[in-house]
Amino acid sequence: MYFGTVYGLVESAFKRLSKYGASFNISYGQALFFDIREAKALHAGIIQFTFQTGYIQRPVKRENEGQKMIGLLLTGHDQFAGGLLSAINMVAGSQPHIKVLSFEDRHAATYPAKLNAAIGSLRAESNGVIVLTDFMGGTPWNQAMIATQDYSDVAVIAGANVPMLLDTLDYLESDYTLDDMVEELIAAGKDGVMYRHLPRLRAVEYEDPSEKGEGI
Repeated sequence: MYFGTVYGLVESAFKRLSKYGASFNISYGQALFFDIREAKALHAGIIQFTFQTGYIQRPVKRENEGQKMIGLLLTGHDQFAGGLLSAINMVAGSQPHIKVLSFEDRHAATYPAKLNAAIGSLRAESNGVIVLTDFMGGTPWNQAMIATQDYSDVAVIAGANVPMLLDTLDYLESDYTLDDMVEELIAAGKDGVMYRHLPRLRAVEYEDPSEKGEGI
């Protein structure tokens, strides 16, 4: 079980949970504790959050159980894609349905063919495919755009990050269309980039009781 502590308001999480009737009254700078009950809960469609101020259980319904899910391919320079998936696995449990393809200098010549094969394999077994790359204009992005230019069931997104992927887990097996998923992921990725500053803690002077002749 993984516990994390997040300081400040997490607007993107609140927005998504509020769609299911949850309400919050958490002040800025207050600690927020959340508990994602590992992969079993995710695969069962349940994510449970334990807040310092209360408890919420939000089931994620799989409207069309057994239908093909949207395929997801992570790709980027060097260990970017593998590192991103490793972070997701640590936070939310193993995600074997997310595929990874790294672009490395020593294998640059074979990358386009491997990318085409990976996308083709996902298209055959999925209800649409999303290719997440590290940044626009790099080789993984350029090659993904070339490989998918004739496919209406494949979308390429640049700027992949952890909040974007965590949000994905809720919707891969939902009745979301590919366009819906793209819109959701971009929003989650943007919402996950924020700046916060905690106010400095006020120093508390300690008085030694022995200096006043008081016993302990």
